Amino acid sequence: MKKLILETVGYNYIETSFAEWLDVLGYSESARVNWPSHVREFLWWLEQHKIKNVMLITSKHMIDFMDYLRHRRKHRGYGGLSSQSIKNITVALNVFGQYLNKVKGTALEIQVSKVGEINTTRHILTTHEMKLLYSATYESTRENSQAMGQRDRAILAIFYGCGLRKNEGTWLNVDDINFRENTVHVRQGKGRKERLVPITGKHLDDLDAYIHEGRYWFMEDHAISTNKGVLKQDTDKDALFLGQEGKRIKSGFYSRLKLLKERSGITKRLGLHTFRHSIATHLLIAGMDIEQIRDFLGHASLESTQIYTHIAHNLKPEDHE
Repeated sequence: MKKLILETVGYNYIETSFAEWLDVLGYSESARVNWPSHVREFLWWLEQHKIKNVMLITSKHMIDFMDYLRHRRKHRGYGGLSSQSIKNITVALNVFGQYLNKVKGTALEIQVSKVGEINTTRHILTTHEMKLLYSATYESTRENSQAMGQRDRAILAIFYGCGLRKNEGTWLNVDDINFRENTVHVRQGKGRKERLVPITGKHLDDLDAYIHEGRYWFMEDHAISTNKGVLKQDTDKDALFLGQEGKRIKSGFYSRLKLLKERSGITKRLGLHTFRHSIATHLLIAGMDIEQIRDFLGHASLESTQIYTHIAHNLKPEDHE
């Protein structure tokens, strides 16, 4: 849909915070992309009706907005919105109502089928499970076990040790790792915001080993045994994470995570975002200040980071191990 401009500063902040809230709770990529856009249209509609504070929203406003949706035309193409499109928007607004209730202390009166609560604890790995994953990176493979293992440990260092989002880690270059300052320069952060993320200890050592040893194996041509040390053509020489074709990894992370999950015996859902949620929760349990965790994760609002307080509170004792 076309980009609607919000004039109310508070509404822009709420939209950003809502998007981060969806991200923290592990909603699908489709939800994280589309639902904030639906909420933006709702907030824009409120502005047109001189409502510039969510505390002033009533059930009458919701009824009028739904009527507006049934009569407005598509932003692209011809005709009005389909019933499925309207349903998608109402689901987004329902979840937005949950967000307002939990984070802002108010609620929207939306008469649609209730969206169930998300079980957030299932997406948090324990420190013991993280150790199992690290151990799994040392198991032999048909390819170069050392290089593969070094890359796997570097992946864990970036997505768990640094808590980076998928896109942030995907677009890292080798030069973004500063071994002198012990930092990772995130240039492709959410909302095009840059930040420096600290990295120390074993995570830094794992990155060092991969960059200065294992990464070269992915750049070399192994088709002929005599080609050892000969680089493949058209490799992504700047990219941090390389696949076997010498190209930047964009979707290949998941096959490696699936393999590590099978090797480690972990039964929980496992994705790159699982590492981000896990490190945030572990840091909170360890006593790190909530503002420091916010900066570490690159959140725009403290409310998004405070969700981890709720997650940590609801963890079972065995989940702390």
